[in-house]
Amino acid sequence: MLTYFIKATERAHRLPGKNYPRPLIVKFSLFKDKERIIKRYREQRKSDREYETSDATSNEASATDTGSGKRVRVSEDFTERVRKARSSLIPYLKESLAAGKNAYLRLDKLIVNGNSYVYDENK
Repeated sequence: MLTYFIKATERAHRLPGKNYPRPLIVKFSLFKDKERIIKRYREQRKSDREYETSDATSNEASATDTGSGKRVRVSEDFTERVRKARSSLIPYLKESLAAGKNAYLRLDKLIVNGNSYVYDENK
């Protein structure tokens, strides 16, 4: 997996700052490579959550005993405008999911049962 990751990257650098570990920004050669890595991360995170839930009910091990103890997070680097729109749409996303609707965020849009909603900064 790591070898594939290295071959698929076009450029990589750390963000400046005093917080450690500093975030790593990676540009992939192909869009499909980025999507594949994000998909694998989400699948792994989902299986880790299921494992932690089963551990919590069986009292076998604590949720933090996952090997090295280091946490890795993978996400897209959105523009400030998109980040603001997404953070404003999250309450509506949660409300829609609680109502049992098919809802998700795609860039700066909220999709609910096939209908697209956009955050309007002026309203």
